[in-house]
Amino acid sequence: MTRYAIGVALAAMFSPATYAVDFYAGIDAAYVYLPIADADFGGPALKLRAGATLPSGWGLEVQTLAGIGDDSIGTLTQKTDNVTAAFLRYETNQGADFRFFVVAGYAASSLSFEGPTTSQLEDSLSGFAYGFGAQEKMEWLPNTTAVLEFNNYFHDSNVDIWSVSFGLRYDF
Repeated sequence: MTRYAIGVALAAMFSPATYAVDFYAGIDAAYVYLPIADADFGGPALKLRAGATLPSGWGLEVQTLAGIGDDSIGTLTQKTDNVTAAFLRYETNQGADFRFFVVAGYAASSLSFEGPTTSQLEDSLSGFAYGFGAQEKMEWLPNTTAVLEFNNYFHDSNVDIWSVSFGLRYDF
């Protein structure tokens, strides 16, 4: 009888219904800004996100920036091949239509440069990433949330990669 009770208790503890995990996916229009040394690069991008949130407000989220536009200053061309991040996420006011959130985690990106006196130079940047934003459920569009977000994907003394984005998130 004791083994049966322990089995039922463990099954209830680890059941998805117990935690009511909310899964979501979204798409944002973003502007990516890359100040590198004395040059400022940037351009539009598409941000894709997917994640899961517990009723406590804690969750995990993965983001990738796709289609980041190339940018040139003089004869130097900068290309951002990709930016991908994995975040621990916390949302305030669970159950409310309007919420603030913060994210912190790890991001990796790949950049390349090309100029008249250099062949193509490539660099991979990775490290601590963070962000914050606000979101509001859209009553007239079921299971959809509008999201405004700022992210810093990489920072050191010579390079920053950050974005500001606005988009829609669909809750499954």
